[in-house]
Amino acid sequence: MIAIAAVIFAVAVPMYRDYVFEAKVRSVIGDIKLTEVRIERFRTENFENFRLPDSRAELGHGSMRDPWGHAYAYLNIEAGGAAVKGQVRKDKNLVPINSDYDLYSPGLNGSTKPPLTATPSKDDIVRAGDGGFVGLANQY
Repeated sequence: MIAIAAVIFAVAVPMYRDYVFEAKVRSVIGDIKLTEVRIERFRTENFENFRLPDSRAELGHGSMRDPWGHAYAYLNIEAGGAAVKGQVRKDKNLVPINSDYDLYSPGLNGSTKPPLTATPSKDDIVRAGDGGFVGLANQY
């Protein structure tokens, strides 16, 4: 009887942990998509120069955190010029994944590096392809 309970426990706990992680990822994807909408609204409201916000604080999102308690990262690539080149997120070929702005969560581990293939970045939830993809970095 104890052996059966141990087997059930050994199977159920990892499944539950995976379920909770996936739910948090879905929450982050929703947050990123909502932020994308707010960025586009900001851009159209600033129609004179059609600019992107300099920070998430300009959107009223400055204190927003992911489900793990980490701040979302935002980088205005368009306005940054050469100063942001080393900070932009890059794919496996070291090509920037966005041309307008980067927006992402550092994921469960809370650490990240610009290339998505770097070990600390594999659990990041990223916006890529100028918004064509939002999901886990290791799936892009």
